[in-house]
Amino acid sequence: ERETTVLPGISVFLVPGHTWGQQAVKFTDELGRTIVFTPDVLPTAWHAGQAFSLSYDIEPYTSMLTKHWLLKEAADRGWVLALDHEPGDPFRRVEPDGKGWYRLIDA
Repeated sequence: ERETTVLPGISVFLVPGHTWGQQAVKFTDELGRTIVFTPDVLPTAWHAGQAFSLSYDIEPYTSMLTKHWLLKEAADRGWVLALDHEPGDPFRRVEPDGKGWYRLIDA
């Protein structure tokens, strides 16, 4: 299973590709609002493109598949993503771009 509950409202889930055991942390409050801290699968808004990845990803293709899954889940579920290396405001929402991929917008 991809997701494990740590405490009520806090869970981790696997986001492989950059490294094998990389995990994202998801916080959900009592109203159902969710923030996900993305690790290096999506370190900055500049890495949201389909083919954009880190040159030193252990498994670049897996990283691309993971990023697609993460962006789709975030768009479908209304998650806010916290990008761990974003130099400015790290909080973004995700929406479909109408071309088969996703774009990040300010949260």
